[in-house]
Amino acid sequence: MRAPRSEPADALTGMSARDACVVLLGTSGGPVPVRGRAQTAQALLVGDAAYLVDCGAGTAARLTEAGIAPAALRALFVTHLHADHVADWFATIAAGKRFAPGQGFARPLAVRGPAGTARLHAGVLDAFAYAVDSHLGPSPLGPGLRELVEVEEIAPPPAGAGAGGAASPFAASFPAGPLAPPTEPFAVYEDELVRVSATLVEHPPVFPSLAFRFDTDAGAVVFSGDTIPSANLVALARGADLLVHEAMHARAMREHGVPERLVRILAGTHTDVEQVGRVAAEAGVGRLVLSHLVPVDPSVPDPPPFDADDWLAPVRRDYDGPVALGADLMRVPLSASATSESAA
Repeated sequence: MRAPRSEPADALTGMSARDACVVLLGTSGGPVPVRGRAQTAQALLVGDAAYLVDCGAGTAARLTEAGIAPAALRALFVTHLHADHVADWFATIAAGKRFAPGQGFARPLAVRGPAGTARLHAGVLDAFAYAVDSHLGPSPLGPGLRELVEVEEIAPPPAGAGAGGAASPFAASFPAGPLAPPTEPFAVYEDELVRVSATLVEHPPVFPSLAFRFDTDAGAVVFSGDTIPSANLVALARGADLLVHEAMHARAMREHGVPERLVRILAGTHTDVEQVGRVAAEAGVGRLVLSHLVPVDPSVPDPPPFDADDWLAPVRRDYDGPVALGADLMRVPLSASATSESAA
């Protein structure tokens, strides 16, 4: 299912304004720009509030195209610090500065991310210091950009610290042993609309790499982040109404002539379409959407188009619930009974 840039598609059963929904802002996986798809980002809309998960390149523009105003944004959750998940950091937060009444963030943006998130944020502010201190500073209309973002790093529970096994080549930054040992979901954020929990997932060589679950009165949605098939993710997603899961297509890559070494490297860090259906079935989720789609040829900016039937057929062998191939600006309701509604 593809959505034109100017006309977002309804996903699965559609949605009504009364229900929470997910907006897929960017559905491309990896650092190479892909025509027609922004890098990874998704928003959960609950009433008048929006919660952002990741902010890859193109996020700020996609938020505008989706009709999600900065005033709606309450929080940004970061799965991990690879560039395709954080490349639009400055543009996304800069939109929060108020230049007229009603513009900008209505409250400081709460950021929750893994170790290193605070350093990334500080570095971005330093890199854009001229803009931050000249026209994005405090004014009679409100605080400056430095005061509009509150970063809190997520500390996994002790069980997630890693233990045993061979030393990582990144020993100064990464633990020895599994990068996502068995970890119970743990709370990271809560307000009157959502309760957010997280778990560690396996995305070598990244540590920590996180998945997030949002529980709302309208239902629950889980965002996998980047991961190989993960028992931790299955536990986090158990019984959720919607799972947004990353995917690659190793067979299509090989058929397209992508070097085997690259295919094997990617398969060691991502979930293949031959595997993701089993993850969804084991978790017992109500619906599944594939996003963070690794291009069939990740070395070029205009890879072969995604063939929805070819991507979804392997998933349907293991998962019998509704499943869709994500497209930028696709809207997916949390409630399966929601009625269809187009984006602004």
